This record gives sequence, structure tokens and C-alpha cells, in this order.
Amino acid sequence: MLASYFWGYQADTRGRKTVLQCALFATSVCSVMSSFATDFISLLVMRFIAGLCISATSAIAYTYLGEFCTAQRRGQVVAYASVMISFGVVYVAGKLSLILNHLTT
Repeated sequence: MLASYFWGYQADTRGRKTVLQCALFATSVCSVMSSFATDFISLLVMRFIAGLCISATSAIAYTYLGEFCTAQRRGQVVAYASVMISFGVVYVAGKLSLILNHLTT
């Protein structure tokens, strides 16, 4: 939420696709850099920056998706996308639970 206004303004002035691609690239770079962190502070800083960058997807993705739909279907398509993201989060949590249970037994 902290950076959503910034990303929204950038998307409106520079273009949604460009800002979305740059933010996803920056998120990827910060996530990879955080995996090589040598101390807790550098890990915390990289994860914080990655979190600021990933907020661009929540601020831009649904608007960008809605641009490809007709006005009659826009709400339905965005709602389906939200539901699929929710299912994806639950699926990943379930898979992780199975993996962790397997590793601990």
C-alpha cells in the first residue's frame, strides 16, 4: 500500500506495460539479491525493496487486464482473476505444507 500511489502515478504517466515490466524485473533482482544476503539487515532491506516493487502488480495488473476486455465483461474478468489468484495462494500454501510435512518426518 505504501508504494501503490507511486506506481499508479508512474503507470498513468509512463504506460502500464512498461512500468509493470520494470517493477517485475526490479522485484526479481531484489529477490535474487536477498537470497545472497550475508546478514539480516541486508536481507531485510532487499525484501523491503522487493515488497515495494511487487506492490506495482497489485496496483496495475487489474487495470491493465481490464483494458483488454469489453465494458460488459470487464468486471467478470477482473473478478475471475482475483479468484484465481486466491486459489493460487491456497494451492501454494497446501503444497508447501505437504513438502514441509515430508521433510520433517
